[in-house]
Amino acid sequence: MNARRRNEETRRRRLAMARSTTTLDDIPDILLKHVLIGLSSPVCIVRAAATCRRWRRIIARSDYTRALRFPPLLDAGHYQAVDLRYAAAPRPCGGKIVYVPSASVDARRFALDFLPGGGSAASRSSWKWELVDSEGGLLLLAKTRRRRFPELIVCDPLARRYVVIPPIPDKKYSHCLAVFFWNWNGGPNLSDFTLRCVLHEGIDGAAGGVTTARVYDFKRHYWSHHRKYWDRWFARGGAIDDGVHLRGATLHLAGRAACWIFFGNDDADGADAVLALDMRYPSACKFMLARVPDSLRGGSCGDRFGFRFIDGDNPDDVRLVSVVGGDLKVFLRRDGSGDAWEPEKSLSLRDATRGMPGRKESYFGGAAAAKIVSAGAGYVVLTPAEETWLFSVELATMEVESKHSRNRYAGESFPYHLPWPPTLSAHVSYCKRNRKGLCFQICVC
Repeated sequence: MNARRRNEETRRRRLAMARSTTTLDDIPDILLKHVLIGLSSPVCIVRAAATCRRWRRIIARSDYTRALRFPPLLDAGHYQAVDLRYAAAPRPCGGKIVYVPSASVDARRFALDFLPGGGSAASRSSWKWELVDSEGGLLLLAKTRRRRFPELIVCDPLARRYVVIPPIPDKKYSHCLAVFFWNWNGGPNLSDFTLRCVLHEGIDGAAGGVTTARVYDFKRHYWSHHRKYWDRWFARGGAIDDGVHLRGATLHLAGRAACWIFFGNDDADGADAVLALDMRYPSACKFMLARVPDSLRGGSCGDRFGFRFIDGDNPDDVRLVSVVGGDLKVFLRRDGSGDAWEPEKSLSLRDATRGMPGRKESYFGGAAAAKIVSAGAGYVVLTPAEETWLFSVELATMEVESKHSRNRYAGESFPYHLPWPPTLSAHVSYCKRNRKGLCFQICVC
């Protein structure tokens, strides 16, 4: 009898000690959130979200994603917009947009066959969409129409969803110079993103063919309280408001660098300067005329295939790559230096490409020896003016190569990253707590 009583008391003491032991469930949510913020790998964050319902609820909150100091970017490859003006370049069989995946990504998950008009090779509508920009896991596509504002859509290839962008009111017949993502406060998603559009417009009653360029922003935001979307266009400012007058100018996009966007002038009279849009401040933008290096004035600056503006090594620096004769010249404009361009590097294209497969001795012989096909941070893709033969130059080392994936098709390449926060397919069914609609994201019910 005494032995049974002693065993019962021992069991009670052990239960009391087990109840008094602190476990992970005893940590409050605010402290657990700070612990999960320390996860640096996106794979670890996804695994933590799959641990239990409580951890998944904390990671799915917007304050957790905003608290990440460096949002993880999962490189999934890049999309390449094929320029059909280069006749001898290879052409894809399914449209003017090609997806080049990274080594660890299944390309079938990122097909664009869900777009309006179809994405199959037999559909002629699939050849009308052109890729103009990318941001994170979103793509911006346009369908150009002659003398009219283009049709625009923003799509998420991984989720196979898209949003049709309405045209700017009363700007149906305006010429669109550029349209791109403009997200100052983090990565976009289909429920919250901003577009910036630059239009080339005429001025009513202006003499001498004076025109102007004007900026418009499109904002899309989801009001969770009202369960509806808010989206609209609103005007920002114009070149004429900043004292810049354009007389009969034929403008074209010359590149983006840092918080600047540049437009070249095809007219001979304006070949010594380019139109620049300063976007360093989120609440304002300003047009100005930016001078180019003296060696480009009146020459390559008037050729839309002869120069391109790209990002520099520092966040606010601007790099200018240009083709002068048979040489590739690189200039650098540091932040705060005004229009002072520093000669950085130079490369003879005839000598650098000698001995490469497919290269001919007749290349790079004329005045316009080469054309710039595309350019990005740290590289430029070129082709001889005589015919299409793609090769690229790494600006850091000035090495020439032709076997890189970006040299397969002629056109701009746009990086693609898997969206963050990650889209997890939990279930598509009505919520058990009588919430309206379908659960398309992480279920935290």
